[in-house]
Amino acid sequence: HELIYMGIPAAAFYASSEQPPELQERIFGELASGLTKVLLITPEKYILNMKFRSMLKKINSLRGLQFVIDEAHLKSEFLSVLILFLTATCTLDTAEKLRAIITPSKLQIIRSNKIYRPDLKLEIISKPRGKEKLIQAIISVINSITNGRIIIYSASISDCITVGQSLIKHYGSQNIGIYHGSMKSADRDITLKLWKDGEIRFMSATNAFGMGINISD
Repeated sequence: HELIYMGIPAAAFYASSEQPPELQERIFGELASGLTKVLLITPEKYILNMKFRSMLKKINSLRGLQFVIDEAHLKSEFLSVLILFLTATCTLDTAEKLRAIITPSKLQIIRSNKIYRPDLKLEIISKPRGKEKLIQAIISVINSITNGRIIIYSASISDCITVGQSLIKHYGSQNIGIYHGSMKSADRDITLKLWKDGEIRFMSATNAFGMGINISD
């Protein structure tokens, strides 16, 4: 069986709209021939690419498929395929609603009641009025953290840039990065590599900095 993981691309063999067409054709060809056993894709890739969906159905009819799905829903098109749904936020009530939607209804719910995570610390502080006071509050929080790395998320690109430039002015540019969706692809790739290599300790970002950010610390 081929294994299709629909979630965050995290391996060498994955399908992305940013890939050159010839690379995607090679990946799909190796999947169709059986050379590639595991393929990572986003749900959007499956939904928007009808040719890819048709190929998966053909492979399923020949030798079967298995899916591991993160935040996806396509059971109605592969009735006999085994599917594992993963979520960190689904309530029991939502899971029961999902059980009612899936046909045939053979959903087995595996859920832990243990939600306490001693390694995580959540704290809420009041946001000061005015950008200068906000920057000073951010710097104060940063100075209180002696180990590890820090991501400061902003709701807008302009705020992300303002925070990043303020941190550069205060700390210097050596350990600080800025990441948002309007950056050139090459610049995002460089920033991401510097982050993963540990060269960047403070990252000012929008929620564009999230997909594929998987590091041990």
